[in-house]
This record gives sequence, C-alpha cells and structure tokens, in this order.
Amino acid sequence: MNSIEVFSNKTYLELSLFALFVFFLSVLYCSKSNKYASSLWCLFAGILLEFIASWFGYGISTYQKEAYFNFLVFVELLIFLGATTFMGIAASNFLVDKLENHNITLSLAGFVLVAISYFVFISPNGMMVNNLRFVFPLVGFLYLAVALYSKSAQGLGFKFAALLNSFASLSIILEIFGIECFLSYQWYILPTFYIAMSFALIIIKTDYIMNKLKDSHQKIQNSNTQIENIIKASPFPIVISKLSDDKVLVANNNAVKLFGIRENELERYKLKDFFIDQDNRKSLNEKLEQKGEVKDFEILVKSATGNTPFWLLTSANTIDYNHDVAVYLAFQDITSRKNREVLLKNQATRDPLTSLFNRRYFEEETQQRISKSIANNSYFAVFMLDVDKFKNVNDTYGHKVGDNVLIEIATTTVDALRNNDIVARYGGEEFVVFVNVSDQDKAFAVAERLRETIAAIKIPTDNAEETISVTISIGIATSDVSKDLGTLVKMADTALYKAKNNGRNRCEFFETEMVKQNRCNESLHPLFEKEENQEISLLDGVEANHIFSSNNNIENEKEDIYNLSINKKEE
Repeated sequence: MNSIEVFSNKTYLELSLFALFVFFLSVLYCSKSNKYASSLWCLFAGILLEFIASWFGYGISTYQKEAYFNFLVFVELLIFLGATTFMGIAASNFLVDKLENHNITLSLAGFVLVAISYFVFISPNGMMVNNLRFVFPLVGFLYLAVALYSKSAQGLGFKFAALLNSFASLSIILEIFGIECFLSYQWYILPTFYIAMSFALIIIKTDYIMNKLKDSHQKIQNSNTQIENIIKASPFPIVISKLSDDKVLVANNNAVKLFGIRENELERYKLKDFFIDQDNRKSLNEKLEQKGEVKDFEILVKSATGNTPFWLLTSANTIDYNHDVAVYLAFQDITSRKNREVLLKNQATRDPLTSLFNRRYFEEETQQRISKSIANNSYFAVFMLDVDKFKNVNDTYGHKVGDNVLIEIATTTVDALRNNDIVARYGGEEFVVFVNVSDQDKAFAVAERLRETIAAIKIPTDNAEETISVTISIGIATSDVSKDLGTLVKMADTALYKAKNNGRNRCEFFETEMVKQNRCNESLHPLFEKEENQEISLLDGVEANHIFSSNNNIENEKEDIYNLSINKKEE
C-alpha cells in the first residue's frame, strides 16, 4: 500500500510518521479497559511492520552493491511476513473474541518462511519475490477487512475500520495489476489511512463503552425485574425506598395492605411518614450507614389511612436499584407479641384490679427516686392512704361495689397527682404514694387536696339511682424525718393509724411522740401487733405467707423508730 513517493520525499515521510504516531496514540487510548486490547496492539504491530518493510524495500531499491543483496531481500520479506502474521492474529482475535491459540497462523507463517528461503536463496526468482511484496500485505488487509466486517453489528467503528482495510486491499490489488487511480501511487494514501484508522478505533472504543453501558443497563433492569418478582411472590410485606429522600419505589401487595397505601401512587409516599418515632427511624438509618444491613429491628409505625400505631420487626439492606442506592425492607407484624409483652410487664408491675403499680414495683422505683433526691438534695414524702370504713361498704353494697370504690379512688389519685409521682396499691384498701415536694407544708397541702378530691367523688351502686361517697385517711412521713424507704413507710402507716384514731377523713404527720405513745399503749398498731401477715400476691393470685419478724425483731424495730425519733427531736 506504500508509495515510493512517501520515502523519496522528506516532508511526505514526516507526515506519514506523524500520522503513524497518531495511530499509535489512538491504539494506546482505545486498548484501555477494552476486551479487544490485544487485537488492537497486534493490528498496530502489523501495520507498523508493513510500513517498516516498505521503507526497508525502498532502501534496497537504492542499494548499489550486489553483496548481501539476497539477504537484504530476505529480511524485507521476513518483515512483511511478520506484518501479515500480526494482522492475521489481530483478525483471528476479532473473529472469535480473543483467540488464545494461534497455532494455525504460526504454522502458515512457518510454511511461508520456508517458501521465502527457497525463492531467495535456493532458487532465486525475482518475479516471485516481487509478488510476495504485494501478497503479504494484501492477505493481511483482506483478512482484517473480513474480521472487522464480522463485528459490524457492534457499531459504526467496526464498519468504518473494515471499509478502510477494504480500500487498502483494493489499493494493493490495483498496484499488482498496474492500474493507476486515486487509490494507488499517491503519497497521501498512507497518512490518510493511518488517521482514518485512528478515528475508526476511537469510534470502536465509543461503541464499546456504549454497548457496555447498554449491557449494564440491561443487567440492572433484569436485576430489578427479578427483585420485583421476588417481592411480589414474598409472603412478607416488602418495600424498597430511595435512601436519599425516602421515597417509596416498590411495595408488594402485602405492604400495600399493611401501610394502607395506593399501589398506583407510590411516588406520593415517603417511608419516614409511617414512623411514629422519628428517633427510631434515625437509629435505623444510622445502622444501615454503618453496616449496610439491619436485622430484627423493632419499629413503631402507623398506616397512611389511620393513626393507630402497630409494631413491626424489620430487616433492611442497602441495594442498587435503578442506578441509585435504595433500601430493601422486609416486615413482620409483631403487634400481638408486643401486646403480650406489655401485658406480662403490667402483670409483673401492676395491680390487676386498679391498674396501679404493685408493692414490688413501688419499692424498686421509689428506692431509685430517693437516691436521686438525696443526690439533688431535694425534699420528698410518702403518703399512706386507707379507705375509711371500707368493710361497711362491702357488707352493705357487696364486693363488686367495693371493687368499684377502689378503682375510682385509684383513678382519682393518679389524676390528682403529677405524672412523676408514684401511686401504688399496697394491699387491700390501702394505697401508698411517693411525691417530690418543696417542704412539709407543701406535702400536707398535696395530701389534703387529694383527701378532699376523693371525698367529693360519687360512686354508682347496683341501684342506678343511688351513689355513695367515701372518705380516706392519710398518714404522711417526710424526708426530714428519715430517708430510708422502709422506715418512711412504717412512719406513714403509724401516722395513718393516728388519723384513724382521731376521727378519720383527715391527714396526719408522723411525729416523734407517736413512738412513745405506741410503746406505752396496750393496743398497738396492727403493723406491730402481728407476728405473721398473709399477703395475696398481685402477680398471680397465689396466696403467700410472709413472716415479717419474731417478737424480738418487732421490739427491735420499735426501738429503732423510737431512737430515730428521739435523735430527730434532739436535732
């Protein structure tokens, strides 16, 4: 394909070398991240050797000495053979997408090498040698044209490259038959071919990238379709939401029913809108960002059509969906389980009749409150409440009305106090209260207001036209007397006994003189006069015997209270 004019003129040669360098740069660029990289380098090697062989042949034509002439011709043909071999390897790789074994091509090259040696050294044949100068590049370009045409479906670049190699083959054929036209014996053919091949390779690279993107899009689409099919077939509610703005992208039928959303208007909804506790949502997102997945995470949500909360157990993963980062969430409704947990917790901490806290919870929680109050140097008090003449209510109206009385008193007490105060049923018709107040006068004011509020309530009986009222007596023990819970409860109970003796329906403080009176009186408070006390468990209804103390221990307890009161009085 090379014209003598290229090598006989310095300017033409320089332009051709520049075009060849441009071709090299295009191969270097297009071979990166390309499955045809080896084919492109073999193509460049073949075209480069073809150029060198033509240049070498031009040098031989100007060589004046006969010495080593045959050897030089042999080297020229050998370079042409190398060019054709590399072109053949490139073409084979294009045909079969990177052929690993080129034994056939190399075997043919070996056979041709023997023929070259025969026609140059053993039986010199000038006409045959001259024909080989054209046959070698012709075979290479023709084979390349066929191989590139086979890839024409992959884009315009292969078509253009195949057309260029076809023109190169035609140019060589015209030279063989001595036909002169614009394709033969013109110096500009060579650099034009190199530049045009450079553009063809760039187009091939572009087509390759576009095809790869297309394949990637198709794979993502197939993956999304597969995910959607899995979601639709899943027995669990599943949602895919966009990680950046929380928009719901996909929801199966179970999720649509669970959240009360419209399947044809998914873009309207954001997953965070279903969360009742936004801190809960934030915690879920943080775990996803840290680990990429979350398993068995409990969330409290609501539906799009109502505000009734329900509990879900969710597992979430971050996935690629439609070229974006999304969150895949699978849900399990655990509302019934959570309700059972709440019920069990209430059974463990609540009185089944009044729903107030039971004695066990009161003692545990109040002990913590006292520790905080001591640390903060704040004042507190314990009230002991008892319904006056409750036995008469049961005897007159029956135990059902008696239960209603206890329920009304419990409800009224909770409503009358603050949320951070603790109210518990201590046993029978007796209640205990822990309050944080500023001083003794405030404690009395709270107790007195509570007593008046309860005295004002009307409780229905079995007779629809009849209601009853009850009163309570309250014993008060404050933190300036003691900061021990057990002691405070006993003191409040002693003060309650005083309120009963002083006419009921009143509030009384525990005073130090009360200990002396109790020690002198023959009739002691029930707290001290019984060695054993039977208590009905509020957890399971099982009767349990609690031995409080022996007679000696009772005397010790009375002595401790007495000493504590005397010390307080001296202070």
